[in-house]
Formats: sequence, structure tokens, C-alpha cells
Amino acid sequence: MDNGFSIEELTEQVGIPVRTLRYYIAEGLLPGPGSRGKGARYGREHLSRLRAIRRLVEQHVPLAEIRERLAGLGQNEVERLAAGADQPTARAWLESLLHAGVPPPPPPPASPAAETWRRRQLRPGVELMVRSDVEGRYAARIRQIERLFE
Repeated sequence: MDNGFSIEELTEQVGIPVRTLRYYIAEGLLPGPGSRGKGARYGREHLSRLRAIRRLVEQHVPLAEIRERLAGLGQNEVERLAAGADQPTARAWLESLLHAGVPPPPPPPASPAAETWRRRQLRPGVELMVRSDVEGRYAARIRQIERLFE
């Protein structure tokens, strides 16, 4: 659309009420249109940013975190986020932290009874479990993860 979307057209594209769109603008998640009133128009960048917001909301990401994630993104990055192209799972992200430049761990011990696990509380309700025989090898990465939750 060359002249952009009306507020109704934009919300219809994404499947949200107009009220929700206005809330996102008020919360700083989405920039407002260039003008005010009935003739206000929203562009392609509004549509992709709104789709990215909706994707993150569906993943139960808090609005404050969504605002932070979107803060410095360019249009191409927002479009990739809206398409879900750069959304690693939490497990994949943690594994990438643990395995960055670290050789694969040895096979697990023969006897599960011999395993000792250490619990590290990152926040109330969020814990990191680390097997004691690999704790030293990943000490620097574990500290990085703990700092993320400080």
C-alpha cells in the first residue's frame, strides 16, 4: 500500500483491537503515526514491528523486555523477528552460551547414582542445575548466566 494503512486496516492485518494498538504506542513499543486524527497513516515498518510485538507476546515475553529487544533494531531485523527467523529457543540460546569455544563434554558417567548435581538459584523460581563433574569446565559460562539474572 503506497499511502500506508489506516488504524483499522493495520489492526485488521494483525488481528488485534484498535485499543491494543493504541496501548502499544502509549507503552513505547510502537511509534505513533506521522500525523494525528482520522487521516493518520501507518507504514510497512509499523506493520512489521506490530507483527514482531505480537510474536513476542505470544511467546509470553513481558512488554518491558519487548521494548528493550526492539529498541535498537533496524527494519530488516524487525522483519526477521516478525517472521520468527531469529528467535532461538531458550534451550538453544543457553546451549550456545555453554558451548561457545568449549569442546564437547565427555560421555555421562556409567552409574546415574554417582552423579551429583548442584542447584544455583538465579532468581526466585528460576534455577540452574549443573552436574558437579562439569561445573569447573563451565565456570566462566555459568558466571555469565548468573550475571544475566542479577
